[in-house]
Amino acid sequence: MGTLITGGLSIVLVGNSEVWRALRKATHTMLATQLSLQHLVIQKAEAAQLMYDILRSPEAFFTHIRRYSNSVILSVLNGKRCPRYEFPEAKAFYTVNRLWNHAPEPGAHPPLDLLPFLSYLPGSWKDLASRLGHYSASCTLVYSMKAAKTTKSRYH
Repeated sequence: MGTLITGGLSIVLVGNSEVWRALRKATHTMLATQLSLQHLVIQKAEAAQLMYDILRSPEAFFTHIRRYSNSVILSVLNGKRCPRYEFPEAKAFYTVNRLWNHAPEPGAHPPLDLLPFLSYLPGSWKDLASRLGHYSASCTLVYSMKAAKTTKSRYH
């Protein structure tokens, strides 16, 4: 199921392969000790913003926490922060995250990972294929959007 949704590009689901090695190398490089120290500056700045947001509107605590975590992730991965929870990248990320969380629920889908030929069957499987296509397209859109903006900001 996960492989169908991610197109085989999830470090968690890809298994031991050349793709896994490439993804692991990229992840390891990004999380190396020296770069982690640079990430600490980002986390401290976002934590200060988080405290300000909570003091200003404590009733939206959960929203502030979500903005903080998304902003740290976006800053580390793309060099661009998420100033508000309503930011387009944040909304897209949470939409995909919600879809992804429901996709692998036990019993939600037939065992396509174990029986891949089921993805070729017609009929009631069309709904499943449509949902998988929607999940996959949403994931691809979010990551493509981030990658395009990162490339543009780094090279222009």
